[in-house]
Amino acid sequence: MPLQIAMGCSDIIHLCLLILTYNVYGFDWGGNIKPMQTHDSHYKQLFSHKEMVRDLLRGFVHGQWLEQADLETLELYGTDLVSDQAVPVQRHEDIVWRFKFGENWVYLYLLLEFQSSPDRWMALRLLSYTALLWEKLVKTNELAPESTLPPVLPVVLYNGEAAWSWSTDLSALCYPPPAGLESYQPQAQYLLLDEGKLAKESVELRNLAGALFQIEFSESPQEFRNILEQLGRWVGSEAPKSLQRALYAFMVKWLKGKAPGEYPEELQSFEEAIPMLAKRVEQWEIQFFEEGHEKGRQVGREEGHEKGRQLGREEGREVGREEGLRTALHQLIQNKFGKISADHQKLIDEAGVQTLDRYLSRMLQAESISEVLIG
Repeated sequence: MPLQIAMGCSDIIHLCLLILTYNVYGFDWGGNIKPMQTHDSHYKQLFSHKEMVRDLLRGFVHGQWLEQADLETLELYGTDLVSDQAVPVQRHEDIVWRFKFGENWVYLYLLLEFQSSPDRWMALRLLSYTALLWEKLVKTNELAPESTLPPVLPVVLYNGEAAWSWSTDLSALCYPPPAGLESYQPQAQYLLLDEGKLAKESVELRNLAGALFQIEFSESPQEFRNILEQLGRWVGSEAPKSLQRALYAFMVKWLKGKAPGEYPEELQSFEEAIPMLAKRVEQWEIQFFEEGHEKGRQVGREEGHEKGRQLGREEGREVGREEGLRTALHQLIQNKFGKISADHQKLIDEAGVQTLDRYLSRMLQAESISEVLIG
């Protein structure tokens, strides 16, 4: 059902937004242990800042109701309002925000589930969390006398690689009831935000949440470097120091998986972090280059073995090595500089082993494809 808010009402209008994150481990509905993303705590820090929540709503949640909301009045209302009622093995952390809607406060409980794999029963789980929220509001007497329960906007923030194939509607989990029982069945659905898809949509978007998604799904040193450079140009003016430090902590956690080593635990500003992070990207780039080169050699050995049967062992080994180097060079150039023009592709196709080796040796220092393929 579409979200509807009655305007001109004298009662306080509520909209609930609950931010929930998993701990490192949890259990699925079948009782099986599920490993969770280790950076969920970083997500909680990031979404404890109104600028991050504001950009998430403005950039990726749509609806006429949002256009009438004053998101500049966002303020943190409370935390852990649901987790103490949840099943212990499914410990959740929640963040509650509110903002002004006209002259009244709107309370937001945004349900963010940081899922690493699709969950068929997500609609059922979110219905349960919503009921817990309402029960909490009733028990703590936070609702005005004679008032009704506030609407809830459940959002799943998904960061897995597999496509989310399950329906977002609770009715898809239930078989049709007998005639006459339809009106007694619960109805609920949630909004799915797929980080992988949103990262592609937000490439040119000046949006903190969009930048977070791009970091999460950057696949090469060049992609990460581009994000770092873009953030360096505007994050200082749009994010407070505490959010800059939280963003830095998240980037360090993510980058450690690509370029292990010692990182300063905390910096005073994001501008201060850029040079250090850039050096770590260079370290990742070297590893990326070496892995690509080794992959090319492996392809060469395999192709050489096959072609050796047809052309003779030595000749086949040489041809296979050439093809492997060409494959590695092609992959590295695409990852670092993007699409390869027809003229550049011709140079790569016509190059022999020695020339390809020379091209590969220039990859780390080159700032353009032309610098790689000269002479």
